[in-house]
Parts: sequence; structure tokens; C-alpha cells
Amino acid sequence: MANHPLLHPRELMIDAHLAGLHLNHYQPLRNIKERIWTIDDPSTERKLLADHVAGIITDNFELANDVKKSVLV
Repeated sequence: MANHPLLHPRELMIDAHLAGLHLNHYQPLRNIKERIWTIDDPSTERKLLADHVAGIITDNFELANDVKKSVLV
């Protein structure tokens, strides 16, 4: 998990044999799966879903699921 912007994310993924990145911030990366860690704020979850992140790790699954349902309607 990285808590800072990655300068060469694709190279890191290749070197470490990663299928995606677990970040605690959103970083606009093309064709890289990002799973953002730990997001419990509904407005932040809405923005991340709009940015098409691969996943959101949260401590409040029920709330995040409600947010996801409201965005995907």
C-alpha cells in the first residue's frame, strides 16, 4: 500500500508481479487497477466510483454498498 503518488507505477507492478495497486489516495492511472484504502466517507466514495477505481476498501461495508447502489442507478 502506498500513501504517496507513485512515479513509475507500471514498472513497479511488473517488477513486483502485481495485478493492481492498493493506494490510500486516488492517482489517475490509465489501465491500472486501483483499490483505494480505507475510505468511509460517502462523498469520497462517490468520487472514486466516478473515477472508476477497481475497488474501495472500507470499514463500513453497508454504507459503501448503499453509496454504490445510489451511484449505479
